[in-house]
Amino acid sequence: LSTKINGITISAVAGMGDKVNGVASNLIRNQFIYVNGLELGLINEAGKVNGIQIGLINKTTKLKGLQIGLWNVNSKRKLPIMNWGI
Repeated sequence: LSTKINGITISAVAGMGDKVNGVASNLIRNQFIYVNGLELGLINEAGKVNGIQIGLINKTTKLKGLQIGLWNVNSKRKLPIMNWGI
């Protein structure tokens, strides 16, 4: 069973799934395989991001976009405050 979200997902604790096309917003944690849009939460984790991650900790293996947070990790570098990928 796969979880694909087209639009907006909002939850109090955690959001998980395969793919997001739109916005994933959670108070604690986001964990998706592919994000095409915005991921917003304390901890954001994704396999591939095409868009923006905003949170305290942001982590992805492939980034085409921007990470804004206390600690940002992608396949090219680990940086505080802001990180990017092309």
